[in-house]
Amino acid sequence: MSASPPPQRQSPPRSTPPASTVSPEPTKQDQSPPSAPPKEEANALLRCQWEACTTECPDGDQLYLHLCNSHIGRKSTNNLCLTCRWNNCGTSCSKRDHITSHLRVHIPLKPHICEVCDKSFKRPQDLKKHEKIHTEE
Repeated sequence: MSASPPPQRQSPPRSTPPASTVSPEPTKQDQSPPSAPPKEEANALLRCQWEACTTECPDGDQLYLHLCNSHIGRKSTNNLCLTCRWNNCGTSCSKRDHITSHLRVHIPLKPHICEVCDKSFKRPQDLKKHEKIHTEE
């Protein structure tokens, strides 16, 4: 019969980990802004973040069309919604074209491109404002 080794004593649990395992506080340059959206991966679907919606779209164009057709609707079809329900945004507008313009702040779609410097913008009025810098030079 062989003798078994004596049981090892366990040390009491520590309330804080040893100094060698504590990670340093992140520096300001290591931290990204809290509202910065995650970088898009190639072929990643864009998820609609409208209240109670689970739709995913392959690109910004399709997501924008989905928002305008499914969530904003039209007065003629009696389903017009003028309040943004994207991730608790709550912005309200008095006209359909105002709310559809507002929706662009939530999606990665910049179809309005400056012919001088190729910079792109979400809204036509932003492009028009930008173009003035080229005429003033």
